[in-house]
Amino acid sequence: FFYFSLPSENMLNRSCVDPDEGEAWGNVGAIHLRTRSFEPAFFAFKEGLRIKRENWRMWTNQVYVCLETRRWGEAAYGLHRLLDLKENTINHVFFSYILSRFFWRLW
Repeated sequence: FFYFSLPSENMLNRSCVDPDEGEAWGNVGAIHLRTRSFEPAFFAFKEGLRIKRENWRMWTNQVYVCLETRRWGEAAYGLHRLLDLKENTINHVFFSYILSRFFWRLW
């Protein structure tokens, strides 16, 4: 059981009312990410990305969650999607950080 503030509960309710709202699922995932509840965050981002495949912010969060939950294949796919979406504007500091975490976790 997690305690959420009123705005967080409203966002959770919004995603339940309109399950096809990809941004709402991304916000639910971000709420879970802040509380370090990685499993619920993973499924919220997965649902949000099913609807909004071009949202690079959700892909960034999904990669982080996948690394924390040891879902290596999905983390690699997320990195691939990030490179496709932000080919010319990728933040190289962030990308090198994610790659270092990815390879550090493999050992």
